[in-house]
Parts: sequence; C-alpha cells; structure tokens
Amino acid sequence: MRSSLRNRLLITFLLLVIIVGAGTLFAIERSLANDLVASLDQRLTKQGQEVAEWLRIAGHPDRLAPRLAKVTGTRVTIIGADGLIEGDSLEKSTIGRPIGDAEEVARARRGQVGRTIRKLRENEAPQYLVAVPADLGRVIRLAVPLGDVLETRARMRNRLLVGSGFGLLGCLLLSYIFVRAITRPLQSMTRTAERLAKGDYDAPPPIDSGGELGVLARAMNHMAAEVKTRIGELTQQRDLLSVVFGGLVEGVVVVDRKGAVVLANEAAQPMLDHEVEAARLPPPLRTLVERALRGEQADAELEISGRAIRATARPLGDPGAILVLYDVTRLRSLESVRREFLSNAAHELRTPVTSISGYAETLLG
Repeated sequence: MRSSLRNRLLITFLLLVIIVGAGTLFAIERSLANDLVASLDQRLTKQGQEVAEWLRIAGHPDRLAPRLAKVTGTRVTIIGADGLIEGDSLEKSTIGRPIGDAEEVARARRGQVGRTIRKLRENEAPQYLVAVPADLGRVIRLAVPLGDVLETRARMRNRLLVGSGFGLLGCLLLSYIFVRAITRPLQSMTRTAERLAKGDYDAPPPIDSGGELGVLARAMNHMAAEVKTRIGELTQQRDLLSVVFGGLVEGVVVVDRKGAVVLANEAAQPMLDHEVEAARLPPPLRTLVERALRGEQADAELEISGRAIRATARPLGDPGAILVLYDVTRLRSLESVRREFLSNAAHELRTPVTSISGYAETLLG
C-alpha cells in the first residue's frame, strides 16, 4: 500500500490532468483560432468598406489601390461594374482584365460580403479573401496571405502549449503534495496495524485532529486498547485453565476430528506410555474415540501397558472428542487382595467349626 496506493493516485491525477488539460487546450485553441479568423474577417470587412468610401470620394482606382494597400496592410483589388479590374495594389498588369467567376466577387455583386480561401495563382500560397460591395456597382476585394494567419495561430498554439506545460508541472506538484498528505497517515496506520498483528499493543496510531482519517485513527486506538484488554483476560483464563488442567489426577486427552492427540495433561502421560508423544492413542482407546467422534458416549475398562484403566469418551462437537482416564490398577489390586483374604478366612474358619460340630454330635449321640 505504501507505494502502490500513492502511485495509483498519482497516475489517476496525472491522467485526469492530461485528459482535462488536453480537452481544455484543444477547446481554447479552437476558440482562439475562430476568434482570430473572425477578427481578421471583421477587420478586412471594415477596411473594405472604408476603401469603398475613399474610392467614392477620391476616384482613380488604379492609383488609389497601392496607397490603400500600404495603409491596410493587405492586397487591394478594385473591380468595376463590368467585371474588369480597375486597380490592383500588387499586379498593375491585371488592370483591365476580367476578374472571372470569382465566388467572393459574385457574392459582393449581390450586395453581400463575400468570403473565401483560395489561391489567386497556382504558385502562390492560399489567400483569405473578403469582397465588399461599393458604389457604382464596383467591388472592393482585400486579400491576406493565409500563411500569416497560420503563423499567428501557430504562435498562439505554442504559447498555449508552454503555458499548459507549466500548468501540468504545477498540477503534478500539487497532486504529489495532496496524495502525500492523504497516504502518509494511512502508511502510519498501516505500520501500526502490522505491529498490532505482531502482538505489540502499545503502539497507538497518531490521531489526526479531524476528518475521516482522524476517526479511523481513533477507532484503531480504541481497538488496540480493547484487544490488549481481551488478550490479557484470555491469557489469565488460559493460565488458570492450564493450572487446573495440569492439576487433575485423572488423565484428560483431547483429540481432533481425525483422532489425533492435540492435548494431554501430565496425569495421562504414564497411562498412554510413549504413544501420546507420537500423537497416537493405543488401539483399545481408539475404538472408544471413534465412537465419541460419531456422537456416542463410550465407557470401558481396559488394560494398557499393564495398567487397569477406566476410560470415558465424550464428543466435543465439530472440534473432536475428550477422553478421561482413571487409573484403577491399585483399586483392582486391593479388591483382589480383599477377595483372597475373605477366601482364606472362610477356609480357616470352616475347619474348626467342622471339628466342633463332630464332637457335639458324638456327645449328643
């Protein structure tokens, strides 16, 4: 998380900045280009109308065209009502020639402003042409090389790209600072969680003053305290159970669902001999355990390793079964001695009683 989350956030911010920035840059560039063309068109239209006014006052279109071209910074062409060129600021040799079927001129003759982009000659660059109607059926056409417009647009685009580059760097820097501010507390809480998982409950996370991270940090701190308390209680209970379990005089064995020994107290060790160390039960006890694992209650008195063992097996549910062993070897030995004593005593008492009975019968007879 320490690196991947930060990287994912940075990549996400970077992609968002690039996508949004590219879309915004494209929209701005298109808008500026349209504004540039609209401004150029508006300027040429206004200049064409002013040229038409000057032509009405001054006359002499062949001499007026070059002078107006210097003032407007454009190529000025004056077309008469008969379609012949009356003046041209760039090529005087075209004076007196027909203009032909120029689209922009035809539109101006209908009383509208004509606009188009085309080449005036095959070996020339495309021109942006604006034609406006004038008095006496004349048409004033102004031309600007499209290359000038494209150069201006390219300069605008370059400036936008440079500005966008600096903006991108600034956004990346701010994104890094923002992502670091988010991931730093998470990294600290992750390290704290790892220490808690290892059993170190004295490492509370740093608590933020506010926000969701502060709530999470306080929750982790509270959780650590609760876990520490619960672990302490469980440890005390475990130690108490261990003492009680070890102090039982009966042998207690716990087996899992497969019948393997998982727990046995000290009293069970001599009854099971070495089998318990190998996590196995002697064959006589396995039958009882199998019955207990099937959910039955089983009791039997067995002889294991020369000992008389009374065994009781009970199921523990899904975990397995419990086996309680009582060493009754001494008890059985005492019972055997008692029976032998009673038998001998009865025999010894029976002999004098028989003699006395015989003497009594003789005397009475």
